Amino acid sequence: MQDYKEPIEKDTSSEGEGTQSEAGPEKISAEPTIEQIPSGTVEVDKEKLRELPRKKLEKVFPSQAPITPKPPQAQVVSDVAQIKDLSQDRQIAALVDLAFTKGIDHAVDVVRNLDNAYLVDAFHDTLIDKLKEKLISKGKLEQL
Repeated sequence: MQDYKEPIEKDTSSEGEGTQSEAGPEKISAEPTIEQIPSGTVEVDKEKLRELPRKKLEKVFPSQAPITPKPPQAQVVSDVAQIKDLSQDRQIAALVDLAFTKGIDHAVDVVRNLDNAYLVDAFHDTLIDKLKEKLISKGKLEQL
C-alpha cells in the first residue's frame, strides 16, 4: 500500500512560476506564532487577567449587583436572641412561624445569623413541607 501524498498545487500568491514544496503551503498570519516570539518578550497584564472572570460574569448576569452581606436589622437581632437558646426542634418551629408571619426573607435573615448550617437545612426542609401542606389544603397543588 502506498502512502497518501497531497497533490502539489501551483503557487498563485507568488510572482514566479513554480510549485510549492511537498511540505505544503505556508500559512501567512498577521499574528506571530509562539515559535516566532523570542523568549522573555511576552508580557502579561495581570490586572486584565483579574478582571476577565468579572467581565464574563457581568455579561451573563448584567443586572446582578455584587452580593454583599447586609448588616442585621434590630428586629433580626431581637429574634435571633429569642430563638438562640431554644432546642433545635423549637428553633425550627419558631423560624417557620416567622416565615409565615414576618415573611420568608426575615426568617432567612434570622437563621443565617444563628450560624448553624444544620438549622438552615432543617428549616428549609420543614418550610417546604409546610408550604406544600398549605397549598394542598387550599387546592392549589395536587397531592401525589
